[in-house]
Amino acid sequence: MRTIILAAALFVVAAAPAHAQQPAAEPATARPAQQFTVQVDNDYFAANADYHYTNGLRFSSTPARPWPIVRYIADLLLVPPTALVGAPAPAAGKSEPQRTITYVAGQNLFTPDKITERGLIVRDRPYAGWLYVGFALHRVGGDTLDTVELDVGVVGPSALGRQTQIAWHEQVNIGLPQGWDNQLHDEPAVLVTFERRHRYGPLVANAGYGLKLDSSPATAHPPATST
Repeated sequence: MRTIILAAALFVVAAAPAHAQQPAAEPATARPAQQFTVQVDNDYFAANADYHYTNGLRFSSTPARPWPIVRYIADLLLVPPTALVGAPAPAAGKSEPQRTITYVAGQNLFTPDKITERGLIVRDRPYAGWLYVGFALHRVGGDTLDTVELDVGVVGPSALGRQTQIAWHEQVNIGLPQGWDNQLHDEPAVLVTFERRHRYGPLVANAGYGLKLDSSPATAHPPATST
C-alpha cells in the first residue's frame, strides 16, 4: 500500500507598525497555525493492483487554538492507555504537556484478492466500505506524542465503497470490480484507537508556511488465499 499525504498549514505573522519617532518594532512572532491534511492510500500507486485494504481517503483539521475543555477531555480519555505505558513528561520549558484536537472524516475500502470474480469468494476478505467521522485528542510531552481517536460511522453499502472504487477505476482506465454485490450489509461501527509516537531529533526546519508531500514504501503482494 502506498500512502500520499498532503498537508497545508497557514501561519499568520503579526508585527507592530514602525514609526519614525519610535524604536524599531519587536521581531515578528508566528501565531499557532490552523492545519489541514489530506491523506490518500491506494495500492494502484505501488503495484497497480487491488486487494484487501485497497483505498483510503482521510481529511483532518487541527484548529490553531482548541477550546479549553479539550485539555480535560484529553486527560480523561488518555487515562486508561497511559496507565499502562506511562504518562509523557512535559516539554522543555513547559509546566505540563500540551493538548490539542483534530477533527477527521474519511473512507476506507476493502476487497478480496480477485476483484474480477462476480461470486462470493470464501476464505478471503469480503468487499466492504467504511465511512466515518471522528476526532483525535493529542497530548505532547517532551519527545512523546500520545493520541486517542474516536471514530463513528457505517460499514456497508451506505459507505459508498462500490461507487468510489468504480469511479476511480474509470478515471485511471483499469478493469472494474465485479463483486460488490457481495459486500457486507449496513452496520454502524465505532472505532477507538490509541497511539504513542516518539521523536528522535528534528526532521525538518520550522517554515513559516508551506506544503508537504510524503510517500510510504510499497509492500509485496500477498499470496491469494482463495479462488
